[in-house]
Amino acid sequence: MIASLHGTLHRIYDDGIVVLVSGVGFRVQVPASLINQLGRSGDQVDLYTYLAVREDSLTLYGFRTEEDRHVFEMLLAVQGVGPRLALSFLNALSPEMLATAVQNDEPDVIARVPGVGKKTAQKVILEL
Repeated sequence: MIASLHGTLHRIYDDGIVVLVSGVGFRVQVPASLINQLGRSGDQVDLYTYLAVREDSLTLYGFRTEEDRHVFEMLLAVQGVGPRLALSFLNALSPEMLATAVQNDEPDVIARVPGVGKKTAQKVILEL
């Protein structure tokens, strides 16, 4: 697994970035909220990463903190939540907001995440 990246922000896209590490560019999917925090091309970045291995692709997901990556991994353990939906959670809710919604059994808060309905929200609460 690629646990983290330290390098130069090379390119910025709507849904991700390219980080240049020792001459190798890594395409990393990141929460939209993180893109605005990273700075400009040429700036140094540090990301914690998760490598999603699929039959037909390898996709690298990046996070500002280990806590964000941990929440992402926990969400992946919920049946029906894949990497894109887990990333959508991190775009819409902070880890603290998600934890509070789960602890207080508030599916309406979780259902505000784009792509999450009431059933999935209940499943997240039940499985987390």
